Amino acid sequence: MKNHNLVSTEPNKPDLLTQVISLFIEGIPEKSKIKCERVINSKNQLYPEDKAENIKEEFLHEFIKQKIITISNYEYHMWLDGKMPFITFRELQIWRLRQFVEFIWDWNIPEDELIATIFNITRRKASNLINDFQARFGKIYILPRTLIRIIDIFDKSPNLDGDQRIPLYGTEIIGNVWIIDNYRIMSDVNIMINELKNITGNMRLAPAMRYQKNDRFMWVGKDVVEKFKQEKYLKKLKQMHPIEVI
Repeated sequence: MKNHNLVSTEPNKPDLLTQVISLFIEGIPEKSKIKCERVINSKNQLYPEDKAENIKEEFLHEFIKQKIITISNYEYHMWLDGKMPFITFRELQIWRLRQFVEFIWDWNIPEDELIATIFNITRRKASNLINDFQARFGKIYILPRTLIRIIDIFDKSPNLDGDQRIPLYGTEIIGNVWIIDNYRIMSDVNIMINELKNITGNMRLAPAMRYQKNDRFMWVGKDVVEKFKQEKYLKKLKQMHPIEVI
């Protein structure tokens, strides 16, 4: 009788496309890149912020590869152990987005187009996915980190010189314009402004707006910025969104 030996085979592991890695890099906030670490020869290596751009790019490419492998292993091991926290495809998408946001993007949610490309879905579905994600995790994880970013923005001088006037409430409101790298920050600023309204009792605080119909130009009223900088109001916002939970 002929013997049949079972040969152990392993599936071919495809390489991550450079374009995919670049999308993940694009989602990392500039100020968060200094927190990135990769492992080389069993040693942790920090982001080379003082090196040439090509060295930084190579570092981030390797950082993304290592993170994706770690996240993939984590997901698969959790599934094998029967501990996966999802039962539907939608839950799987939300869970994966959570891993990317936490472990790669430093609790920053990139723009809809980037999410749509990574998840291979339409922009509309990406927007709905992000809305579901924010409804579940925004209050606890996203808004505390957003508050830090808002403070950092207002600590810097406006990107456009001079005061900019916006017609509102039957008059003109004086404000300033900052350039933002993610249009989502504007809606987050408005969440904080609504909370400032409740804290101060001033219901006429102007919302943050696009300036000159440009998603990258955020106009904010001077009185709003002043209140963000007042310790008594900032303290209350931090109590509502405790940063230490991150």
